[in-house]
Amino acid sequence: MTITPIDIITAIASTATAIGVIIAVVQLWQSEKLAKTEFEDQFRRDYREICASLPVHVFLGHELPPEEIQQNLGTFHEYFHLCNSQIFLQKQGKISKSTWAIWARGIHANLALPAFLQAWNYIHSEANTHRLHHLSEFLENNPYSKTTGSH
Repeated sequence: MTITPIDIITAIASTATAIGVIIAVVQLWQSEKLAKTEFEDQFRRDYREICASLPVHVFLGHELPPEEIQQNLGTFHEYFHLCNSQIFLQKQGKISKSTWAIWARGIHANLALPAFLQAWNYIHSEANTHRLHHLSEFLENNPYSKTTGSH
């Protein structure tokens, strides 16, 4: 069997097409990964903004007097709503596993802090809980949380 110039051109074209498809798939995968990272970064910015609005001693493990909980209730509610959204999006597969592992540990750590727990107990008992049901379920299924069973 003789290889003709057309056979060579066809083989080269087929190889180039295959390489082009591989490059396109890799670029799509990288674009999707970048978009997910940018999406997750917005949540990180929101988290930092919310935390910056809370008194520093909240993060040092201090309880807050009831009037200070009331003064910061909107910010705590914003945080709980952010967590609820993160949990929902994780369930939808919109959050990477590595990011979710960090966020889940952060939610556990924050809800172990007395002021967050005070605010959660207040908001959870007063609010229409279906708005925060993803967070509520997450905390109920969390063996590390002091909030389990305290609703």
